[in-house]
Amino acid sequence: MFNFRSFGTRLFLLFSACSLCLLIVFSLTYSKRLTEQTNSMLGDAAFKNVSQAREHVELLLKGYDSLSRSIVTNTDIQRLLDKKESNSAVRAINDRTITNAIGSIYYSWDDVLGIHLFSLDSRLYSYGSSTQVIDPDYASQSWFEQIKKSNGETIWIGMRQNSVIDRNEKGPVFVFGRKLTDLHKSHSIGMVLIEIKPAALQRILSNMNVTDHTTSFLADAKQIMAHLDVALLQTEPGITLPLIENETSNRFIAADEQIVVSKLSANSWFAVSVTPISDLTVEVNTIQRLMTGLTIGLLIVSLIFALFVSVTFTAPLKQLMRHMRLVGQGKFEEAPLRKSFKETELLTEGFNQMVRRINELIERNNQVSESEKIAQLNALQSQVNPHFLYNTLDMVYWMLDEKENEYLGNVVLALSSIFRYSCDWTNGSSATLGEEMEQIKRYALISQARFGDKLKFEFIGEEYGLDLTLPKMTLQPIVENAVIHGIGKAGGAGVVSITVVRTEQLLTITIGDNGIGISPDKAAIMNETFERAVPSSGSSGVGLANVHRRLAYRFGTAYGLSIQSAYGQGTQIIISLPFQGAQSVHREVPL
Repeated sequence: MFNFRSFGTRLFLLFSACSLCLLIVFSLTYSKRLTEQTNSMLGDAAFKNVSQAREHVELLLKGYDSLSRSIVTNTDIQRLLDKKESNSAVRAINDRTITNAIGSIYYSWDDVLGIHLFSLDSRLYSYGSSTQVIDPDYASQSWFEQIKKSNGETIWIGMRQNSVIDRNEKGPVFVFGRKLTDLHKSHSIGMVLIEIKPAALQRILSNMNVTDHTTSFLADAKQIMAHLDVALLQTEPGITLPLIENETSNRFIAADEQIVVSKLSANSWFAVSVTPISDLTVEVNTIQRLMTGLTIGLLIVSLIFALFVSVTFTAPLKQLMRHMRLVGQGKFEEAPLRKSFKETELLTEGFNQMVRRINELIERNNQVSESEKIAQLNALQSQVNPHFLYNTLDMVYWMLDEKENEYLGNVVLALSSIFRYSCDWTNGSSATLGEEMEQIKRYALISQARFGDKLKFEFIGEEYGLDLTLPKMTLQPIVENAVIHGIGKAGGAGVVSITVVRTEQLLTITIGDNGIGISPDKAAIMNETFERAVPSSGSSGVGLANVHRRLAYRFGTAYGLSIQSAYGQGTQIIISLPFQGAQSVHREVPL
């Protein structure tokens, strides 16, 4: 919760109020200006679209004009269309030649639906994309009269809902034609009618639309020649088209509509775009809503920034207070030095110097205690002559070996190896997990010689992490505890299992027995003892606590021992170690 008396809260409120005032002034000023610019931009966009569409239509019509010219100037058509041949066989060959000429032109254009060639003696040559059904009354159609009365230029019939001559061709088409003239004698020899797929023209009309409700079409002074809605073809435009003389395009407002008109140079057509004024208002309203959303977004960003500034001022002080509380709890951690005010940085540095001094004193005290322990251990070790003991045990082993008492000899050899391992501190207080497992196997041999068939040992997953380094004599005290206090007090046959399980970052060693077990309350007390690293009452608790403390010193407080046990169900001691990526190693255990 915010505390109004705090410095951070007051700074946050002040910055937020200033940001809100600035955003309101900015939004009101910019919204009015943006509305005016939007209206002008939409009108300019419509004017530009129509002008570009006019250019595209003219390029398209020039291409279609070149198509009609290629038919008119074809040498085979020029030579054979007006030729009268009495021989039926020769006439059939001539007809096939004309049809082939039309077909070659047809296949050179992707969007041609049909080409129809008329001779003066009423012969008809057609080539199309499907089986054609020619209208027998085509000569009475208006388009036929238009082409017939022309002077050889391309006649643009325009879009139609269906083919004007092929009853089998359904769907919109774009139609144009031309009179054929003998290039040498300059007299008419026939006509050509071409029907094209209107897809390219429809794309141009679609691109003319500024909004979803814009209507775009091509028209002459009397009727619509091309429209996306084929039902409106050959109807009146519904508007009075202006006279355009000096300019190619013009824009004006009529009733509730903005109309943009552009005149084509190829014919007497106009490119027309009609946009409702309400659509322009919708665009403005949309932009205003966007501006409102943007203002709210900027306000939220400003509030977040105000909170960030407030936290930047107060975070170093809160961090320092938090570390002071940790020091009061016995956790001597330095506070990270963050860039802030000079006074705050000096205060943090002084606190960190105090924490470093306390840690140095604690470390010095630990070193003194460790030195005392080492001195005591050396004193105890100096009281015996380990070499004499090794040599004596080796001598007994060889005497037993000479008498062919192999089992007892192995027991003596295992005892000798145990003493050697326990007294060899040349590598300090560290050993590998493999060495510890070998020591346990020697201890298992001696224990089985003592208890016989009443005691068994099981080793599961022992190949994991054999190169892992851990404190020396970690496993043997736990195994001894399982044999003496677990199996020994149970009175019956027992099994001690040593299980090694590895995960990606953790190695778990579980030493379990099926002995007498302990009560859950005592197990909970021992687990709490491990957490405090202070020995509990009882000899077994002292040994296990010492092992846990050594592991915690080596790897950290997140690792060590834990106990799971119940009366009559045995006990499990779980050792958690960090897995250091040790590879699996197979070793022979010398006995």
